[in-house]
Amino acid sequence: MTKNDHLEFINSKGRFHVDCNHSIFSNEELETLEKFGYWFEALINGDLDPISEQQEYFIDVFRNNKKPETPEQFAWFKYKGRKALEEKQPDKFKLDYSHDSEDPFFKRDDWKKMRRWVNR
Repeated sequence: MTKNDHLEFINSKGRFHVDCNHSIFSNEELETLEKFGYWFEALINGDLDPISEQQEYFIDVFRNNKKPETPEQFAWFKYKGRKALEEKQPDKFKLDYSHDSEDPFFKRDDWKKMRRWVNR
């Protein structure tokens, strides 16, 4: 497996759908997840072989419960944790304030501002 194989995989999959509430993610984290989510899954599931030490450590973080260290690892860690929470307690996570929302009145940034104001 080569770097080009990995790049072709990423390009062939397109944008990853972050299928949980987006309110806990920064814009950078969402961009990372949308761009590399399928790739992260393929590495962890063994569908793609790692070609670098960083990729091997990424896999190790999620297979062996090691502490995430890079922004990519933190983004995937938050995503997997949020997904698990929403699946375990679906009644508590019914609201979706995703950045994909077509509601022109209440956007993701408004949700973040409101949360900061409430948590003062």
